[in-house]
Amino acid sequence: MKIPGPGYRLMGLTLIEVLVVMAIIAILLSLAIPSYRQYLQRGDRAEAIRTLLEMATCQERARSDNGYYDTTRCLVTSQSDFYRFRIEPADSTESLTYTLFASPLNRNRNDNCGELSLDQKGTRGVSGDQDRLKKCWGGG
Repeated sequence: MKIPGPGYRLMGLTLIEVLVVMAIIAILLSLAIPSYRQYLQRGDRAEAIRTLLEMATCQERARSDNGYYDTTRCLVTSQSDFYRFRIEPADSTESLTYTLFASPLNRNRNDNCGELSLDQKGTRGVSGDQDRLKKCWGGG
């Protein structure tokens, strides 16, 4: 191993260089984290829509079997950590109408779509910005 002699300069990072790298990392993270949150919300919303459509299919089967919607059936047995599901009118075995709701919880509480709804006519709704209805239900 050779010992450095006079005039030999050890290479290293200065404090300024370290701060510049940290600032660049902070800027990149500030751009990436909101995008990642939106990605998670879209995934959770897509799962909630799938569940609503599954519940609606179950209600249609009940109507074809009995002539009425049965809102005591077809509820999601395991509630999601990110949406709460309910059906109105609640506890009716002979209803001609129903509306299904998925209310956002936890990390989805500030989702612009708000509460998702679906009724027996297939009418889709959101409690948030109505201009976003198509985007919310389309997975955008």
